[in-house]
Amino acid sequence: SATFRSPSYIIPVRNWDAVADAALKVGTSPTELHRQNRERKVAEMEQLVNSPDIARMSQEEKNNMAISFARSVLPPECMSDEEFKKHFTPKYNMWEQRVCLAPDADFFRAITKKKASIVTDAVESFDERGIKLRSGGRIDADVIVTATGLQLHANPPMATMKVIIDGSPYVGNTHVAYKDCMLSDVPNFAFIRGYFQGSWTLKADLVCAFVCRLLAHMRQHRHDVVRPRVPPSGAGSPPAMSVSAGYVLRSAHTFVSYGAGLWGPLAHYPSDKTFMEQAPIVDEALEFLSDRAPAAQRSRL
Repeated sequence: SATFRSPSYIIPVRNWDAVADAALKVGTSPTELHRQNRERKVAEMEQLVNSPDIARMSQEEKNNMAISFARSVLPPECMSDEEFKKHFTPKYNMWEQRVCLAPDADFFRAITKKKASIVTDAVESFDERGIKLRSGGRIDADVIVTATGLQLHANPPMATMKVIIDGSPYVGNTHVAYKDCMLSDVPNFAFIRGYFQGSWTLKADLVCAFVCRLLAHMRQHRHDVVRPRVPPSGAGSPPAMSVSAGYVLRSAHTFVSYGAGLWGPLAHYPSDKTFMEQAPIVDEALEFLSDRAPAAQRSRL
């Protein structure tokens, strides 16, 4: 059967930063430069996203603005309007799936210089020479990279690990995420999953900072076990899912649950940074125990 794939938002960005370059020339250390540059880029993105001009735009206008960036580096003399619409008009809204950036428009330069070409079609089948298209055409190929149809693991975030907690198998969708990095009723366990609508490492670093604070607290107070507990009143109502990527929707039924507050997802770096780096470690959700506690109180992973 044929497999359809939507075009993606591909945005050209300059792969050089004048401020960072000047800082390097005056001897700023790479570590400090990285910190300064990251905070500045986050602030610039916040300013852009929250600007009055963007706020007044409809979703369709935001989509068209992103598409126009691609059109600006792929002029009509290189690709007709009809071809451009076919290859660079996604079937989904901006940020419902991850956005692709092209450093210094390298992807588009390859097309304009005819070093690369693009085909948007449905895959009918594969044969010994390449790909047969549903339109009747074909693409001969020496190597085919399969980059769609991704299937996420079925028991997140444990993947293929067989985890037993107090004698019962771990099942991801029966647990609730705490601070988007720990799991209800799972002792001494944290995981990292980056942002979907932002730089993966921004969130990964926040989780690392929180886990280090948590471990330091446990060492100071001689705790051996930490475990999030959902209160009797529940974890609250989760936000609506704003992602339309097929590989996410296909596996959504396996995901751990979310709520609100301590049980909500991390999705906004500036507020998440304060939440993960400054909020008190001890709260109403975390349960701390030591090996001196009665055995009945200690979960075993």
